[in-house]
Amino acid sequence: MPTFFDACELPTIAAMLLDNDAHTTITEERFLTQKEVILTDIIGYQIKIKRELVKRFLSQKAVGMDKQSTTASIENEEMDLSILDRATTLFGCWFCKTLLPYPDIFEHHHVKEFTAFSPAILFRLQPRANVEPTAVLLLNALGLPEDTSVAALDDVNGQLICNCGHPAFRKPIDFGTLVS
Repeated sequence: MPTFFDACELPTIAAMLLDNDAHTTITEERFLTQKEVILTDIIGYQIKIKRELVKRFLSQKAVGMDKQSTTASIENEEMDLSILDRATTLFGCWFCKTLLPYPDIFEHHHVKEFTAFSPAILFRLQPRANVEPTAVLLLNALGLPEDTSVAALDDVNGQLICNCGHPAFRKPIDFGTLVS
């Protein structure tokens, strides 16, 4: 769902707020008469956020490639939003470096601190360049295909244990933590 400030920028809500030079009270009844249109605006908002996340993910994958032509092709193509459902699509918290899939990244306490989501904010969620290959390597080690969904990992999350020997990683952890 949009944050409060993002909701105020949805076309229908913005129009209601500016109606009669912002002198018309928005009552519950008035709001509910616009409910279906607002829900449509929210779907558009969600698609915009997903597109921006896919663009960030794909531009990170393009590191080392011709970044300018890759960015141009990302802008001009219809994006496959289903990439967000894959276990290899992980976004990083810029503060604590935790890796989380979509939509879990938006429930992370550092991300929830934001009052609005702009492309600049979403840029901060961009993972490091080596995240996807590491996730693929881990999926292969688990005997899972590279296009495994995030939902399919629910069964193994909390049961994975890192064998690196570091004392902090002896407890069972989730896929994103193990990748990081």
